[in-house]
Amino acid sequence: MARRFTATFWGVRGSAPAMDGTTVRYGGDTSCVEVVCGDHRLALDLGGGARRLGLALADRPPAPLTLLLSHAHYDHVMGLPFFAPFRQAEARILALSPVEGGVARLAAELMRRPFFPVGPEALVARIVDLHAAPGAVFEPAEGVVVSCAGAAHDGGALAWRIDFDGRSLVYVPDHEAGDAQTDRTLAHFAAGCDLLIHDATLPEAAPRGRHGHSSWGAAALAARRAEARRLALFHHHPEAGDDQLDRLAHQAAETLPGTLVARAGQTLDL
Repeated sequence: MARRFTATFWGVRGSAPAMDGTTVRYGGDTSCVEVVCGDHRLALDLGGGARRLGLALADRPPAPLTLLLSHAHYDHVMGLPFFAPFRQAEARILALSPVEGGVARLAAELMRRPFFPVGPEALVARIVDLHAAPGAVFEPAEGVVVSCAGAAHDGGALAWRIDFDGRSLVYVPDHEAGDAQTDRTLAHFAAGCDLLIHDATLPEAAPRGRHGHSSWGAAALAARRAEARRLALFHHHPEAGDDQLDRLAHQAAETLPGTLVARAGQTLDL
């Protein structure tokens, strides 16, 4: 019997939280995805959704956790000061990040006066920070292999791949499609994955120019190139309401069967 491999979306927005009556069904928290591989748990980014993930983890017996950060823009780290496992002395966390200094540096930047009332000394968990760069490969738990590639995003960002028990998940939260070499590299990186979680921030009619993000059409093309089995559109624009995302879900599924629009609270079984 195949061992458990799931992905749960805790935050699906990009750029900024969107907490109003138009975002109830899909959620308004920013990027955070929980992945479970057998007995090992990983968290992809610490956007606003990380607060609720942390509360859920705090109710369970302490267990090793691996954190994979794509980059340090606010929408991907704003949940860091509120992530409950960081405040548990018995917690053991491996943090893989492209940021020099890792979680320790981010905490020092985010948790200081006058911006935050509690300093980084409140993070009493045992955190091991390791620097990650494109091409790096790690094995945080037996049989769980994580690797990363570079994505096209202002200031740089990582895409992450998790391989476990003959299945794979690829996470590309922030990527501006269009550079042929980078797109080929990411297609190779994501080749044959069971689930591709991909940036789909932009509307198809976005004005020309550099935006640092992709449209859902570009995400669908990336999934085709990689021959991904399923595509989850992610990093929704903060102004995209539930009705707009419902229409996108219908259109995308017709264009590329197996495509879904990620919503907070949703769990996918790989």
